[in-house]
Amino acid sequence: MEYLLGLDGNIEVQNDAGYWVKMEVASVPVTAERPHGIRYSLTLHAPDSTRLIGFDNAHGVKPVGSRFKHAGKRFPYDHRH
Repeated sequence: MEYLLGLDGNIEVQNDAGYWVKMEVASVPVTAERPHGIRYSLTLHAPDSTRLIGFDNAHGVKPVGSRFKHAGKRFPYDHRH
């Protein structure tokens, strides 16, 4: 756990082309949404800082469909979006 929390704010350059990975990790209270007590974000960025892909446990993901159909609803955290 200490090692994982120690990665917070870490930025790793991936290659000579300038792609980089950013890690954000924080200890948070244990809840139904975060049963492990950790908030995390791992993102891959292009040389111009454009975010290319990211993994996190920030929120639940709305089902596919109209953006109005699901407005105001809460969705379970899937930890895989």
